[in-house]
Amino acid sequence: MSRLRANQITNENANGAPNFPHGLTVTGIVTATTSATTMSQIVVGSAVTANSQGIDVTGIVTATSFKGDGSSLTGIDATQIATGNTKVQTVASRIDSKIANVGILTVTGSGANVTGIVTASSFSGGGLGKVLQVVQEHNTSFPRLQTSSTTFVASDFKVTITPTAANSKILVDFRYISNNNGNAHDCYMTIRRSIAGGSYVDDFIPNGTQSNSNNNRYLTRNYGGSSRNEISTSMQILDTPSYTLGQAIEYKIYARSGNSSNSIEIPSSPDRTPVLCFATEIAA
Repeated sequence: MSRLRANQITNENANGAPNFPHGLTVTGIVTATTSATTMSQIVVGSAVTANSQGIDVTGIVTATSFKGDGSSLTGIDATQIATGNTKVQTVASRIDSKIANVGILTVTGSGANVTGIVTASSFSGGGLGKVLQVVQEHNTSFPRLQTSSTTFVASDFKVTITPTAANSKILVDFRYISNNNGNAHDCYMTIRRSIAGGSYVDDFIPNGTQSNSNNNRYLTRNYGGSSRNEISTSMQILDTPSYTLGQAIEYKIYARSGNSSNSIEIPSSPDRTPVLCFATEIAA
């Protein structure tokens, strides 16, 4: 084996690089500022091969950052991002956040739906269950409904409310004192509703003793055998009316006697004794 020892090797004119027509085998490090010939392939160990198609790596790639199009990466679900047991998944119309053993949060254009428990220090927004307005009325002429009719008759006691939001619920509350005039044992009372000036329809079942006769729903008050026996009465209903914004809704008391020979009176005395009428709008 021959050995060539030199500090510098040039071509024969001493103005360029020498040629190695059969190649060059180097054991050690080759340092170059450029390569005049495009190499078809560079192989580093058994894990890295660089060629005209790119770089193929068998093993782990470690870098401080990555940049570029990652759409062709395999082993990654392009529709979701997972961290631990939390998965955020997107589809065409919604985003689902799935937390293992806890629940699912689905966000769409209509809002957010949660399967599970929602805990928060406060809520703000549309006012779910929020009281939007309270209307209180009483007839300042202090009239009296006095009737011995055994069919329901309308009173002058009513309250009108115009909802400020769609799909609201209306809590209706009437408070008064009634009596029997002439041993009428029973008084039957109900609440009916009118929307936008329409007919009064629907007999609502108020709180308290409830009865049902001839498809009428009402509250019953029994005065016993004593004449002019006064009873303090209140009727409340929670109504879910169908209306259009801007329409007024009116609720009115209807009543009848249980005995055509004797009358009932609401209120028990017309002498500046009001029937208090309340309507509360509750957001849907």
